Amino acid sequence: MSKKYIDEKKVSVMTGRALQTLRNDRFNGKGFPYIKLGKSVRYDEEVIIAIMEDSKVETASFQTDQGQEKHNMQMELVR
Repeated sequence: MSKKYIDEKKVSVMTGRALQTLRNDRFNGKGFPYIKLGKSVRYDEEVIIAIMEDSKVETASFQTDQGQEKHNMQMELVR
């Protein structure tokens, strides 16, 4: 399976973060990991999605079955 790299405009659309915020984050050494090829900046799409999924907050009233399954699996690992 080959990796898919996307530009900052697509990351901005995916995440809702302004282009300037992405640029400021890179300048300040924060934010999403990226690859720089000359003047081009690319992000690994899978990494962006994974970071967003890891940041997901599930509330008790809207917890999905999938979220509950993930929670149950995590609890089993702790035991």
